[in-house]
Amino acid sequence: MGKMKISNNKRKTNGMPTWLLSLIIVAVLVAVVVACLSTVIGSWGIIPRLTTAIKSENYSINENMMSYFFQSAYSEFTSSTTYTTFKSNCSLNTGSNKGLPLDEQVIGGGTYDYLMAPDHDGKTWHEFFVSKTEEKAKTVLSYCEEARARNLSLGATETAELEKELESLFATIKYSIYMQSYDQQALYLSDKECVSYYFGKGVSVADIEDALELITLAGMAEDSVRDQLGAAITADRILAEYTENAKKYDYVDYLNYSFTVKYDQVSKDVLAGIGEDAKAEDHEAEILEAYKAEIAKTIQRAEALSKITDKKEFIKQALTYFLEDEYEDTYSSVKEKEKLDDAKCPTAENIAKIKDGMIAKLFEELLAEDRKDTSVDDVEEKEEKFYAYGVEVTKEYGKFLNSLKSSLYSDLIYEEEYVFSEKSTYPTLAEDEEEKENIKWLYDSARKEGDSVIIDEGDGAKGAEVKVDKKSYKSDVYCIVKPRYVDETIVRHGAYMIFTSADTAKKALEELKKLGSVTLESFLEVAANSGAGNYTELENYAKGQIGSDKFDEWMYDDSRKKGDYTDEVITISSSYVLGYFEEVGTLKAWEANVKNALLTEDLTEETARINKTYAPTIEVKTNVMNRLGK
Repeated sequence: MGKMKISNNKRKTNGMPTWLLSLIIVAVLVAVVVACLSTVIGSWGIIPRLTTAIKSENYSINENMMSYFFQSAYSEFTSSTTYTTFKSNCSLNTGSNKGLPLDEQVIGGGTYDYLMAPDHDGKTWHEFFVSKTEEKAKTVLSYCEEARARNLSLGATETAELEKELESLFATIKYSIYMQSYDQQALYLSDKECVSYYFGKGVSVADIEDALELITLAGMAEDSVRDQLGAAITADRILAEYTENAKKYDYVDYLNYSFTVKYDQVSKDVLAGIGEDAKAEDHEAEILEAYKAEIAKTIQRAEALSKITDKKEFIKQALTYFLEDEYEDTYSSVKEKEKLDDAKCPTAENIAKIKDGMIAKLFEELLAEDRKDTSVDDVEEKEEKFYAYGVEVTKEYGKFLNSLKSSLYSDLIYEEEYVFSEKSTYPTLAEDEEEKENIKWLYDSARKEGDSVIIDEGDGAKGAEVKVDKKSYKSDVYCIVKPRYVDETIVRHGAYMIFTSADTAKKALEELKKLGSVTLESFLEVAANSGAGNYTELENYAKGQIGSDKFDEWMYDDSRKKGDYTDEVITISSSYVLGYFEEVGTLKAWEANVKNALLTEDLTEETARINKTYAPTIEVKTNVMNRLGK
């Protein structure tokens, strides 16, 4: 930019002194320069970095750092189980039309907003997230002050953990951007670009590091408090808590299957059998009779199922009913998807034979002791002819049958998960929610193994005459496999690391083997250096917590000794796990469960006390907080 020339010639100015005019000119020039600098400084994030959003006596969080807290509050909320369950009935817009600013989205328009954002009705979602951010930041600062009081500071271990946290954060951001755009270049963004994209222009990597340092320090103080509180929980207190609230800690294993009849579906089926022009109002009597017949059939099924007390047989019979209802619909949908011509299909008699053969094969694979994924290829080729379940079929129909079986097997696996409930805990009910009939029955201390009950509701329930009132009938069959009990197994101490890639997990296993002898610390260090998506120390681990029988068998093997680690990668769903064994614990699983509940309660109370203690020293810049997320 060239230098601006200012004339030295004096001029008359209606009585204004020449020196004052010069000052005004200089002031205007300075304002222009400041405006230009503000644009540059704004893009660099210098002003927000110098602007305090919230501070305590010894620590402060600037506006840029607070962007991390705000985004974290938003991400934590939108990824929570409660939100993902009810988001379709929540007014917060996180979908493709997310362009609507948070300060223009008002809470109260969604059916379940009261669950998502209690006591915020009429406020904006921006106000809600600002309040959540402020709450979190205050707690972090309070715990940082507590860390100072306890002479705690970040050491080499915490710094290394922080660096790994940053690496994981940037990897997550890159993947998130990639999933939104499917642009491979997103996976190669620099750390600076990741931060700018996710937390806002002007926010730097250093700002995120500063925020994480405070969070890490606060975490050290919280761990110290937790350890102190945990050590103070006595065996007598654990027993007293269990005695007073046994139902809260007991488990129940039970079988359950639900039958449902819907009037509208019966009506649709009846009218379809009459003709395209058939109307419900002209055939009410026929529809009602069909509705009654379906309910009678359902009652008969429920009564038959309730007489089966063997777990395996109950599951098989329940899934038989499921397949009877599901097979035809799945057959039609897969046939349409595969675009299968009727001319390629066998006769109706052979189709029925294939159905029986496929169902038998499905159960054989489903109930196998060493169950694996279904073998969908049940079509054999002999001398250029194709056979399925003893029936000759066309090649196209054989391909269709493999797709059908695969789809049905997936449905069966999904349904089976709901038929048997193991280690079911007593549900937490709202104060104004009446205990439901099935809950009362299941958790009644009088229950014994093999007890069963049918609980129905809707039209025709409890033996009443079927009338079209609720327009549906539901019957639930419950059978007790194991009445109320506590887990008496002794807990284990160890660790695990979880990967999303089998290859990465195998590489981590190779690193463990290179160490020779492995300690808890070296195991976790390998986990950190190998890019494990999740790794942690397992204290008071009880069977079932990870959801893998294979992992539990390994951890609870009597030959297990300190320093052992899994000599092969364990697959759990789509994750790959390596485990480490430290020692056998001192508590029974139920005692550890009660202790954890007491510890959570104590920690909540102690956190409230710590927040109250340091509250007078904390100052919030409301105007700065209100700029977040805009």
